Amino acid sequence: MNLILLNRPTKFDPPTAGRTAQGRRAFAFTLIEMLVVIGIIGALAAIATPSLKGLKQANLLASANRQLLDDLGMARLKAMSERTTVYMVFVPTNIAQMAGNFSRPEDRRVATNLAKGVYTTYALVSRRTVGDQPGHFTPRFLTGWQTLPQGVVIPELKFSGTTGSQFIRDTRFDNASLQMCGLSFDRVTGLPFPTSQGTEAIANNIALPCIGFNSQGQLVNGAGTLLRRDEVIPLIRGDVLFGRDAAGQSRYLVRHEGSVNRVLTTNDVQSVRVNWVTGRAKVISAEFRN
Repeated sequence: MNLILLNRPTKFDPPTAGRTAQGRRAFAFTLIEMLVVIGIIGALAAIATPSLKGLKQANLLASANRQLLDDLGMARLKAMSERTTVYMVFVPTNIAQMAGNFSRPEDRRVATNLAKGVYTTYALVSRRTVGDQPGHFTPRFLTGWQTLPQGVVIPELKFSGTTGSQFIRDTRFDNASLQMCGLSFDRVTGLPFPTSQGTEAIANNIALPCIGFNSQGQLVNGAGTLLRRDEVIPLIRGDVLFGRDAAGQSRYLVRHEGSVNRVLTTNDVQSVRVNWVTGRAKVISAEFRN
């Protein structure tokens, strides 16, 4: 007996217009429901934004620390492998005044570009070149000029030769912790600047802030003798601005968060400490007094 089923829908049958409209009505959102969802998303975004900002700031300092650690390690290894003295030299704070004094156009161009690298930019320079005869040394740049990530600077106290008393007040650093942070970089002369052909810097005894490594990987001063103390490089979140100091002189100034709207915290300051005996560097956290 054969049965014939009429009008039985199959999976191949197209849906009717009425069924489609009914499906759309079943899964639609009302305006109120959409506004509620948007409000919840906005509230979650507002809660998450500070955390994301803090994560970005922490990553910024971590990136600067890693860059310094890598380059300090490179300077130490180069000094040991090439049996020479290698310096990490920093852009001098008076670069804007000396930029126009170089006779070579290339040196003037590089010096002018470095004017915006005060407190943030450095390079590795070797006292001698492989193959130099004894007593006849040819200094050379091992790297180009490197800049810390934007938003991270080295405080002025490392370049000013002062004890950093203002930095103590601004950041509430523990005095014991600042003893080495407040010691400024030593100075080295006799190196070409701002390029390997900058012999005028040697003739004029231009002094460059520096950290030096001897052939045994130990820290040395600008004269090449043992430093006999650890070197600490504090890093802070901030910017470099061109302004006037307390005496009204035009110069580059560091504006950090504590001097603008709040006191710095341990999330805003970290330091790289270099052991003078081994030349090895490590990151240390800032210590603050209550």
